[in-house]
Amino acid sequence: MTSKLLGFDLNGWHDRVARNWLVDTREGESFGGPHEISGDIGGVVIELEHSYHSAGHVGGVQAALAPHGRGGGWGSVGLTGKRHEVVDLLREESGSENELAATLTAMAPGGATLGVCAIDDLPSSDEERQDSLLATMRAARVRRPHLVWRPVLTALAAIRNGLVSEVCNVGIVSHSSSGLMTQFLKVREDQELTPERRQFGRLHRTEIGLDSLLEEARRAVAPQFQAKRAAKSLQSARMPLGMALGFDPEPEVARAENMDWFLVVPPTEQIQIQKDVPQSVVDHISDCEFILFDSPVEGAIRKALVEKLQKVFGDRVLDPSSGAVALGAFEAAERFAQNRDVFFDFLPQISTIVQEGDEAINFDLIPEDETLRAGEIYRSRNPATFALQAGTRQLSVFLKKETSENARKVTIPIETPPGSNIPVNLTVEQSPAAGRARLTLVSPQLSAPIFVDWDGAVEQEMSWDEIIKEMQPDLPTVPNRVYLKSDLERWISQQGAQPSYLQLLTRSAKSGHYDWEVLADKASARFEGAYSVDSDGAIPDSVDLDGRRAYENAMIAASAEVKQRIEIRRSPDNKPLRYLTWQFKGCPTDIVDEMMDALDDPNHVFRRPGFPTLGLQGIGRAAQTPAQFRRAFGFLCRLQPHKWNKNHVACAAFILSRNDEAPTQLRRTEVDTMAEVAERFLREAIQTGIGTRFIYAPFLLVGLIRYRLKEPHALVAGKDPVATRLAEAAEDVAEHFDTGLPLHQQRYLKVVRQMIDELRGEGSNPDLLLDIARMEAGG
Repeated sequence: MTSKLLGFDLNGWHDRVARNWLVDTREGESFGGPHEISGDIGGVVIELEHSYHSAGHVGGVQAALAPHGRGGGWGSVGLTGKRHEVVDLLREESGSENELAATLTAMAPGGATLGVCAIDDLPSSDEERQDSLLATMRAARVRRPHLVWRPVLTALAAIRNGLVSEVCNVGIVSHSSSGLMTQFLKVREDQELTPERRQFGRLHRTEIGLDSLLEEARRAVAPQFQAKRAAKSLQSARMPLGMALGFDPEPEVARAENMDWFLVVPPTEQIQIQKDVPQSVVDHISDCEFILFDSPVEGAIRKALVEKLQKVFGDRVLDPSSGAVALGAFEAAERFAQNRDVFFDFLPQISTIVQEGDEAINFDLIPEDETLRAGEIYRSRNPATFALQAGTRQLSVFLKKETSENARKVTIPIETPPGSNIPVNLTVEQSPAAGRARLTLVSPQLSAPIFVDWDGAVEQEMSWDEIIKEMQPDLPTVPNRVYLKSDLERWISQQGAQPSYLQLLTRSAKSGHYDWEVLADKASARFEGAYSVDSDGAIPDSVDLDGRRAYENAMIAASAEVKQRIEIRRSPDNKPLRYLTWQFKGCPTDIVDEMMDALDDPNHVFRRPGFPTLGLQGIGRAAQTPAQFRRAFGFLCRLQPHKWNKNHVACAAFILSRNDEAPTQLRRTEVDTMAEVAERFLREAIQTGIGTRFIYAPFLLVGLIRYRLKEPHALVAGKDPVATRLAEAAEDVAEHFDTGLPLHQQRYLKVVRQMIDELRGEGSNPDLLLDIARMEAGG
């Protein structure tokens, strides 16, 4: 028995069907074709009231000619509400299935074995819209209904007719109510030429849309209706529809509300296409080898629109017939029936939120590059996994669909709570343009799969990113960076008869002679937590212009002297270098680089007595670029942890504590090395007691915790084994010295306890590093 196959172009402007059978009243059904059958222009559906009070619907040509809903002059039959335009019904997401089914039935009475219906290729054609159209087809007695995107059908018609005969990229321009829709398709060849779709189409609102053309046509004939006080009849008049669609208008008989008949004659001027094709249309499909035009319009209007397209795309524009979509739908129906390739499609993304470690993250249920053959079903290969806790009676899941504006939250009751913690997988099944995806929660420990109801889920006002942010656990604390302030008092204060720092700079600038040892002592002197220069290398704003010039002259002189010694490779001492390092980040970067060189070069001019301390601590004070941070960390971590002394620790601690960018330059292996050093220094304190050397351990350790600027959940005791060991060492120190410490050393114990809080991610003193820095400086 031959299967009845058909393809619908249900658009409301000029509905069509292409099918493989005809019905003869004498000879019955005959198969062949495809045969194109028109559902008439400006499709309408009318409501009928039967004597037994059940409502029915009629569509197609019969409905177009019927008086139902035409307004005054037609009695009760003409009452508003009895006539529905198919265009308006199609704009509704759902609820009009029976009315639309009447339109399909008028074009294909008795239904079909398999049918394909066009669906607009826009994000608004979501799962609800797809389900509604599929239900419409079933109501029209199509036993195996399929939906295919409108541009794909245009391409299939072009392939069938030989307009497209090779692998290529094809741009589709579809005429719509509000403008033009575009899609970019790849025509591939596996078994045969087949379109492939990789994204949603785009809508370009423009005044050459069908609504605008119809409005212009109605304005042209409106005076004739107004003169007869029949303005309401204008909405159901066929002449403006024909004019908008490019048909030659013919006189039409209309009826006024007073029941008088009158003749509407065609206007003398025809509709003109004034607007050009929007640039956004060109931008979207300019890379395509062929441009196919899809529109229900005919005649002069179609010709004008094609010329507009040719103006921007040239001879790449191909113009199939206005019935191409119905023909493409029939081609698709044949391919489905014969299990051939119809089209290949991407699947709109469905996402949820899962926990990865301590972090809530987006989880896409469909791979980004997934392409599926039409008619096949995608099943999750990598489902999302949730942890269902023992005794849980409900599970909340957030979902986001690419085709829906708002995310949703679904709360799923668990009828039999698990006796232990179990994993639960969220899987998805989805097929191209086939209605709602099926979301299912499965677990071997659950008695049965649980189906997730998207429609019953609660829409969320927050954006997806806001929901994920809201679900994040509290981040572990990060200690503030150390900022050592400067103060004018350090410039002008005098001790007895000794000159102030500012006086020394001024005298030196005038004489050209600098005592770098005295100046370095002044620069390194700290009083009430302040230096002459802050740790960012800036002098106080209150230093006057003369003082600034004297300071700049000293910096120039110190730099010149250091560079001269480097050039001649002779140096009696490192006094000008020491002065420069106490300018913190005001020290010239090339001098810092030279200190880095000296660490690795035993013959460097800087390698004078005292350089191990000056070099390492000076780099800690003056390093200021990511490259210098990296170089310092690399040098330090090449040493075995047991070879680190307090100068190595100070260098790392200064850099980590005083720069926000420095911790982000650390590598995890370097973190582990420094942590081992800090642990060694802590445990040594139990044997040697708390002294000046001890403070370097918490200084390094708390500075190291600032690695959380790079990895927010790093170094948390109980979760990170390195942090757990550090916390245990700190707790051993706290327990060992809990009693018996002299009063002046009690502050060290307080630091240790606050350090333990930071290791737990629950720091209570954001300025802990500053407190440690003050202790290190003897404050």
